[in-house]
Amino acid sequence: MRPPLSYISRTVLIVIAVGAVAVSVHQSQYWIDALGAVRAPLLMIATAAFALGLVFAALRAKAPVAQRLALEIVTLVFVLIAVEFCIISVRPATWTADPVARESLQSEGFATKLGIDFDSRTASEVVNDLRAEGVDALPGIGRGWARRPEVRSQLAPDFYPLSQASNATIVECNENGEYLVYRTDELGFNNPSGLLLGEKRIDIAVVGESHALGHCVKAGRSFVDVIRRAHPRTVNLGLADTRSLSQLASFREYVEPLRPRIVLWVVNPGFAADTEESRDPILVRYLEPGFSQGLIRRQDEVDAAVRHLSPPIRAAGDRALKAEMSRARAERFRRVPKLDQVRQQLGPRHKENVAHPDLSLFSAALQAARVATDAWGGRLLVVVMPEYGLLLGQRPEQVRYESVMRLLHEQALPVIDGAALFRSQEDPTRLFALGAGGHPDAQGHALIAKQVLAELRRQGIGPDDQEAVDVDKRAFDANSKSVRARLRAASRLLSLTFARERDSMELAEAR
Repeated sequence: MRPPLSYISRTVLIVIAVGAVAVSVHQSQYWIDALGAVRAPLLMIATAAFALGLVFAALRAKAPVAQRLALEIVTLVFVLIAVEFCIISVRPATWTADPVARESLQSEGFATKLGIDFDSRTASEVVNDLRAEGVDALPGIGRGWARRPEVRSQLAPDFYPLSQASNATIVECNENGEYLVYRTDELGFNNPSGLLLGEKRIDIAVVGESHALGHCVKAGRSFVDVIRRAHPRTVNLGLADTRSLSQLASFREYVEPLRPRIVLWVVNPGFAADTEESRDPILVRYLEPGFSQGLIRRQDEVDAAVRHLSPPIRAAGDRALKAEMSRARAERFRRVPKLDQVRQQLGPRHKENVAHPDLSLFSAALQAARVATDAWGGRLLVVVMPEYGLLLGQRPEQVRYESVMRLLHEQALPVIDGAALFRSQEDPTRLFALGAGGHPDAQGHALIAKQVLAELRRQGIGPDDQEAVDVDKRAFDANSKSVRARLRAASRLLSLTFARERDSMELAEAR
């Protein structure tokens, strides 16, 4: 004989009451952290009162009332489960706790919604496919790569590489659906061949992390590439995962020998405070004036280390990444009954007690670079890059940004604030890869380049006039059919020549 509906309803109410108390006990510490020592107890008391009310209804309420109450609560639970199912279905980033896998799944998901073909291969698979075609391809590395135990153990004690392998095709990253693939120069950087070690003086040197390198827009679309069109003697010394000490190290090894007119010190506020690099004995030594590994002369060692170690290490990491993404796809609905996403959206927000970061290393590195740049008569300009979380109003990113800007203001350094520039746009999130985060897209890079070029003009540094003179001279020689055209070209050539001489005199006086 089946139990009566009234008995089932009353049992359901008691089970829900016990569940509510269990949840309250389990979440008590989180509620205290999120709501404080006053409001959290009130919430627990309210939960206990709700549970007692359900028990009272189960024991004393009339059968129709108990049945109606049980039905409404069960319906609410099923609705919440359906909402959880929908959230997980449309948000691939919720499928895994692994940050790299989350980013990859999220990028693929956004690309699918936008109807964009997304290259789902790992970097190692792209490298292998290029090698099968006869291309000398390698996976991209960052400046934190040499600190990894499996790498550090195979490097000489006095050796810390700061660049990619030279004259190689690098498979870097994929945020927009297509991998950034570029050819390195003679020292392993993202520059045209012959520019870095050429005979002409370098005008602008850019040093920084992944934003400076050009993650993850197509080759030739980064803000450094745009600047190079106006100032052809611009070199890019950026590399992913560059923090304060490795940025100073890159400056010491590659910028100081060049003595450029302008140094663009590209800053990611999220990387300004870092203690990991301070544990590396080689990087710490760059705080000593004059310390150098002489890496320009040791490029053969850099090539050997990167070529030997980076492919197998990246392949192992990519295999683990692929396995985690497959697991996440297969098990993405496993936690639906726990209502993780619904509780995250409806539950109390955890208080973000964000401390101001320790920027002592950042300040020391920046000061060392500034002193060196001033010594050869150059100018150091700081470019602050936008963070996606800052544009969304996330508190940690806001505190980091404010701390960095305050320090730069105190040191009276000229600043190009890319974060403020992005925040002034109507929809700044659309300036990032697929509008989903990561790094700026090509439009975002173009916007930053425009701001940098405007600041250079304010500093009295316009486009490369010698290049303009050479172009107009070729136009003058070629155009022999029209006297009027030749006169116009001659006038342009003369005015540019005088302008170049005037700028040179003003620069010499300023120095």
